[in-house]
Amino acid sequence: MKNMKHRIQKIEDALRTAYSERRTVDPPSGWSKAVMAQVFAKGPRSHHQHLTFLANLRSVWRFTAVTCALAIALFLYALGQVGTPDQLAIMFFSDDPLPMMTMELMLL
Repeated sequence: MKNMKHRIQKIEDALRTAYSERRTVDPPSGWSKAVMAQVFAKGPRSHHQHLTFLANLRSVWRFTAVTCALAIALFLYALGQVGTPDQLAIMFFSDDPLPMMTMELMLL
């Protein structure tokens, strides 16, 4: 136990000295020029790339709107075929016709 406290004390002392003696690291002289050269080599996005991205985004949102409209239409059609939402839920969760027949008998 004493050995563990001694090790912890040594670690704490080492951390204190490292914190108090902060060293600054200076980058090499040509470092900023090399980094900026890499940035400029990548280049800005062209106007054509930006317009293509916007056109793709617009078509995704149109597809989403059409899909939602079809889902709502399909739900309303299924609701009209079945009758009530609880009957639709029973048909959705069960392939067995017995619960549906029981539900119809209960409504009579």
